[in-house]
Amino acid sequence: MSKAKRLVIIGISFGMGFAVTLSIIIGAFFWHQSRPRPWNTKAIIAIYDHVDTEGVDNNFVFYYTLHNATEYDYKISNLSDVITMAVLKKQNSLSGSPNDEFFKPDCPIFIPVKQRIRFAIHLKHPFDNKLKEGATKEERKKYREYLEKYADEQFSNLGGFVLFDEANRYQINLACGWKKDDS
Repeated sequence: MSKAKRLVIIGISFGMGFAVTLSIIIGAFFWHQSRPRPWNTKAIIAIYDHVDTEGVDNNFVFYYTLHNATEYDYKISNLSDVITMAVLKKQNSLSGSPNDEFFKPDCPIFIPVKQRIRFAIHLKHPFDNKLKEGATKEERKKYREYLEKYADEQFSNLGGFVLFDEANRYQINLACGWKKDDS
C-alpha cells in the first residue's frame, strides 16, 4: 500500500473516531441537561405562625412566615405559577390539584433577598364560632388556641401544605405547627 493511501485511511479513521466521540459527548451533555433537577427545599423556608378565621363564612387561614434564603428576589405573579398540595399524614402522600378550590395560597408573592414576609393558606372550611368584634389581645390569643385545637382534631390527617414552584424547582414546605401531637 502506498504511503498516500495509508495516510488517507489513517485520516479517515481518525476523522470517523473523532466524529463518533464528539457525538457521544454532545449526546451525553444533552441527556444530562434534560434530566429533572431535584427540588430545592432550602431556598424558601416557611415557619408556622398561627391559625385564624376570615370572611363571612369564617373560613380557616393558616399563617406562616416565609424567608427567602437565596441571593435573588423571589416572585410568584399568579397561582398558575405554583402547585399547592396538602400533606396527608396517614397515607404519607400529597393531595390536591392545580385547580383545587379547597385551599389557596396568598398570591402574588414577592420576597426580597434575605427578607421575610407574612403568608397565608386559605382553607375553605367554615367555622361556627366567630371572634367578637373588638376582642382583646388575650381573647384573640385564646380564640387562636381554640382554633388550633379544633384544627388538630378535625384535620387530624392534615400534615401541612407544600408549594411547588416548577420554574425555579423550589419546594416550600408549610408544616402543621398547629398540631400538638405530631406522632
